[in-house]
Amino acid sequence: MMVPAIWTAMYAELSLPEALRALHDCGWQAFEISTEHLEAIETDPQPDRRVDEARRCLVELGLSAPQAHAYLKADLAAADPKARADDLARLLRHLDLAAKLGVRNVVVHPGGKQNPDGDSDRIRRWNVEAFRRLGDAAAERGLRIGVENMTAPGARTAEDLLDLLAAINHSALGITFDSSHAHASGLDAAQAIRDL
Repeated sequence: MMVPAIWTAMYAELSLPEALRALHDCGWQAFEISTEHLEAIETDPQPDRRVDEARRCLVELGLSAPQAHAYLKADLAAADPKARADDLARLLRHLDLAAKLGVRNVVVHPGGKQNPDGDSDRIRRWNVEAFRRLGDAAAERGLRIGVENMTAPGARTAEDLLDLLAAINHSALGITFDSSHAHASGLDAAQAIRDL
């Protein structure tokens, strides 16, 4: 059964518990915890306290948060090795926070969109290496990662994503299908879903 959920970034200016309460007041019961809220918890002086507050709110209101979206700006295939390493480290921290929040599925973007030379073999290799590490970390925490379709080459079509997943070859990884990205890429969303 499909359960409609809403992204907590609708109230990104509020703390996660405040956003959950505001969205619950609008009738929502299920949520995707946004990058903005993971970042706010990650950078808080007391991140564990913030996690506990959010978990208490979910329980108190009988809400579910089956999914989170890890660091949106991460580029796992950036040309700069330090940037790649920093983004991977941040994504690993977001996986840890998601697990502590009780989330089970975490969306992560494949990298390469901002790689100026566009070397597709290198971009693919860096994505495969990073997602294998993320997959190991996710499996250790009881999480699954949804690799999201993007508008950039190498992660745009169903074939792109299926080829990338085959190369990564990790049981903790699947696909998150973003219909707005498919539309922006000029794809037939229904056909892409059938292909997946």
